[in-house]
Amino acid sequence: MTPSEFFVGLDGLPTLRDRLPTRVIGGLVCTLIVVLMLLAWTLSLSRGLERAVGTTKELSSVRLMANQIAIELLRPDSAHPDALQQALLVQDQALAGLAGHSLTKPTHLPAVPHIRHQLRLVEEVWLHKLKPAAMQAERSGDAQGYLNAVRVFLSESDRLAGMIDMDIDKKRTLLRFLQGAIAVIGSVGTALTIYFLYVWIIQPMLNLRDGLYRLTEGEFHTRLPVKTRDEFGVLAHGFNQMADKLEQLYRELDLGVRTKTAELEKQNRETAFLYAITAFLTLPNDSESICRLFLQRVISEFGAAGGSVRVTDLDEGPERVITEGEVAAQESADPQATFDIATRDEELGTFTLHFASQRQLSPSEARLLKTLGQHLGIALDNRRLEAQARKLAVTQERSLMAQGLHDSIAQGLNFLKMQLQMLEDALARGDDRDVRDIAQLLRMGVDESYQDVRELLVNFRTKLDQVELPDAIDEAIRRFRRQTGIDVHLDMQYHTGLPLSPEQQLQVLFIMQEALSNVRKHAQADHVDVIVRNHDDFEMRIVDNGRGYAQDDVASREENHIGLHIMRERAARVHAVLQLRSQLGQGTTVEVTLPHTEKSVV
Repeated sequence: MTPSEFFVGLDGLPTLRDRLPTRVIGGLVCTLIVVLMLLAWTLSLSRGLERAVGTTKELSSVRLMANQIAIELLRPDSAHPDALQQALLVQDQALAGLAGHSLTKPTHLPAVPHIRHQLRLVEEVWLHKLKPAAMQAERSGDAQGYLNAVRVFLSESDRLAGMIDMDIDKKRTLLRFLQGAIAVIGSVGTALTIYFLYVWIIQPMLNLRDGLYRLTEGEFHTRLPVKTRDEFGVLAHGFNQMADKLEQLYRELDLGVRTKTAELEKQNRETAFLYAITAFLTLPNDSESICRLFLQRVISEFGAAGGSVRVTDLDEGPERVITEGEVAAQESADPQATFDIATRDEELGTFTLHFASQRQLSPSEARLLKTLGQHLGIALDNRRLEAQARKLAVTQERSLMAQGLHDSIAQGLNFLKMQLQMLEDALARGDDRDVRDIAQLLRMGVDESYQDVRELLVNFRTKLDQVELPDAIDEAIRRFRRQTGIDVHLDMQYHTGLPLSPEQQLQVLFIMQEALSNVRKHAQADHVDVIVRNHDDFEMRIVDNGRGYAQDDVASREENHIGLHIMRERAARVHAVLQLRSQLGQGTTVEVTLPHTEKSVV
């Protein structure tokens, strides 16, 4: 059949009777009418069920509010008449809503006479018994009358709820029956629809499907016979035209797809390998192990016979060469490829792959190896920075320990040395009285030095790995009380703001311990206040009632007192501010402030 024979109408299209849209639309309109009627009936029943369920919930709220009023009346400290009046008003509104008298919150009670009658009984109990009993209980303070009335109210409310539930069950039964009817009608309608769809559409489409199937199997020479005058005849003719074009395009695209597929597979392998290398470079290995594992993986991936890594700063040592696999004594004798090991700022060395035979790396392989060298450089640089950070932390702690030893032990030993010289002079003179006095001073000096040593050991062993700052402060203060007998009062509000990081907590604890140590050594105080506030900013004050000193003398004391330097350094570590205030005879205050901008929980 030629294209000119497709159209039999005056307008060049199939006649109205033979057109597929006419038949399909007519059948769908009839089906739609039936479905809409059934849906309207179903929605009506569903709406009734929703309203009934809403009424049940509102009735539950009414019963709950009655119990809430009873609880309010039974409270011994009930002094809120406004709250009670508000509860009574809410209960009135809820009952008005159930009865359908509320415009703001209407509730649709099922239109059943005995349910309406029961609601009126509930309203009468509320208006004539329960509400007057509540108002009387509010005036007299005796809630027994309300409690007696509320039992009647709850009983009537429960009876009303039971009636509504029975009505809901009836509607559900009717809805299930309707759903069954819809299922039967839907099944019959579906069967008829399937039959007509098969006759009008599916059978012609099966022929088209067979042609498409042969096309998907690569038979681009497939053509459909044109046998009908309807839209499927036009579709078959269009299918033949499409098959002609597809046959031509497939020949052109096949070559391009194969090329792109090979490129994508290679890129995926390279990406997976780069990801695997990056993942193992982050593992906690030493630098030499990282280099060896790196070489093993790269040699395996690129099929090299061996490889070597030259690094100029491996764990802060001299230049080293690490080899894997077969590497000739004279490296220049092997076919090889060398790439830099570098970070963003500097070169750390090179790595070389040695091949058993001559091989030319592709541009993508060269880019991948260059990227791997950068990742290896970053990993080695991170290990070096981590080692430097650990050494710096150890150096800082040793410096603080040395300062602490100098401030306490060295001064005590100097005092003992002077007393020993005086003891030798007294023994030479034979002055027993001076010998006894000097021996007493020596004993006191030894006890003081022993106490300093114990205090330093406790301070430098302090850890906060599993203990929070409030517990550590409390423990330090209890230990200080036991050792000195000085009364210490702790006023702490810590959990009201953002918590400090472990490093910040540790330095704050060290500062407090050093301040208490200064109180023991110099203040001659018998009472200390430790005040901790953690709101927006963190603040800590250590205030003693000791002898104090002139404010003008603070600067000179700081220069000669290493303990104050230690506190300054620890405060600077966490970007805190340390202030000292004192007056003669009025004690000393040490204040530490950590601004909220410097807080960190990392």
